[in-house]
Amino acid sequence: MFGRPCRAHSQYYCLDAYLTPHPHPGRRFERGDFTNRELLEPAATKAWFQVLILKNWRRINMIDPRNPKNCCGHQVDKYIINGLLHKQIAPDEYMDKLMDYSEHNKTLNFISATYLPSVCQNVILEVGFGTGNLRRAHHGSVVEGAPYVMAGRELGDVGIRQIDSKIFDYHNITNELTFHWFKHDIMCRDHPWICKDGAGSSSEKGKKSGKGSGSKKSRRKNKSGKGKEPELRRRRLWSL
Repeated sequence: MFGRPCRAHSQYYCLDAYLTPHPHPGRRFERGDFTNRELLEPAATKAWFQVLILKNWRRINMIDPRNPKNCCGHQVDKYIINGLLHKQIAPDEYMDKLMDYSEHNKTLNFISATYLPSVCQNVILEVGFGTGNLRRAHHGSVVEGAPYVMAGRELGDVGIRQIDSKIFDYHNITNELTFHWFKHDIMCRDHPWICKDGAGSSSEKGKKSGKGSGSKKSRRKNKSGKGKEPELRRRRLWSL
């Protein structure tokens, strides 16, 4: 359902969100959850993030699948849920997460696929990179043990026409489908600036420039105690 809208925006991929786990599964958020963080008042942060994403959504392919040529209601909702409610992080920190292309602590931890009988392979639809164990959220047709394929020009309209198809072992997918490969062979073909020096997060740039790790972002993590939670940046492929 996301393939066609993504294809309308990019020939390679689209970004869904920086996804975070619910801190208290089964419990609804209350207004009092934000009384200790004035800067994270919902209405103000919503407006703040809208300003930030409006400048960058095209550069990072973060689209609204219902209206891929416009911004920013869907993108703001992703921040409200994954940034404000789940982790209580400010809009600029969430934006930094979305635009962090450094390769540290990013292994494949999410994959979605569907089976294509004509090639006897599981075609990859979505991938996510971050911390935590791999989660497979496949279509019911997926054949366990059949190889995964990042569909390229060989598969016609099913694949990404600008790349060759790449096969991955089903059981060894986390070692073979790396963030480095996805970054350089998919994302940077669409946006070469991502692979240029200094294209990582602001915190990564700070380390390179000798500013150390005492940023506001790290201090916010230390206060909240949530810096070690699993994280996930999910990319949608427009393959199908």
